[in-house]
Amino acid sequence: FNLDLFSGCVFLFCGSRRDRFKALYWDGQGFWMLYKHFENGKLAWPSNEDEARELSDEQVMRLM
Repeated sequence: FNLDLFSGCVFLFCGSRRDRFKALYWDGQGFWMLYKHFENGKLAWPSNEDEARELSDEQVMRLM
């Protein structure tokens, strides 16, 4: 995707089952990783580079 992991942005990754995701964030000294598993339901997740998009702060907070 040609993105800078050290930019201060939060990067979200989802597996094939779409019931869990990981968030990766660089705080200037190291990476933080958050792992979340949904007990009920699945995520609507982009399946290719063209569908990937930037989320607002509010959308990220709702997800977490």
